[in-house]
Amino acid sequence: AMQGEAAWAERTFGHLLCRPDGSCAKASEVLKGKELVATYFSGSWCGYCARFSPLLEALYRALPRDKFEVVYVACGDSPAEFQHNTTTRPWLHVPYETSKRIGYVRRSEREGRGLQQGTLAAKHNVEALPSLVVFRGQDGSVVTSDGRLDVNPNLSPNEIYARWTSAARTPTLQSTTMGPWWQAGGVLVALGLVGSVLRSRGGS
Repeated sequence: AMQGEAAWAERTFGHLLCRPDGSCAKASEVLKGKELVATYFSGSWCGYCARFSPLLEALYRALPRDKFEVVYVACGDSPAEFQHNTTTRPWLHVPYETSKRIGYVRRSEREGRGLQQGTLAAKHNVEALPSLVVFRGQDGSVVTSDGRLDVNPNLSPNEIYARWTSAARTPTLQSTTMGPWWQAGGVLVALGLVGSVLRSRGGS
């Protein structure tokens, strides 16, 4: 399993991941044994990100570290903004130079200055910020590319976690493009039937 973990972590984030105190270690070692790893694409210029970060931080603090880790990918931050954003939040981050290579690049920057879209952002079709791509820690397969929509104040941390872990276990829901609609629908219908059977047995 270690080979798979090492391969995906380093392929995805580059060699090193760093902590808020600035210490860095091999990506595969830092992510070893993590069940879910969320990649958070965010930038200082993004007003929505400023509102989303506290929600994500509350979720991060509520779930155990072996179950849920966040890797912050700075997008378009100056070195000073990067320094601020990576030291004031509790999660891991990719180094500044790596973030410039893999992070999201705004359309105005791409068109105006001829910059390339970052490799990781391009791979997961990140079109806007904030963006949260959730991976299975075991093998780096994508649980959801729209994790941001699940980090919702109306859901408890355990409900969000359950949603992602069940998606990670359901092959039809795993790909970023939902499988045939009937597969996804079939799963939901089956869950609905199970729920109604249990309710009728419970007599409620």
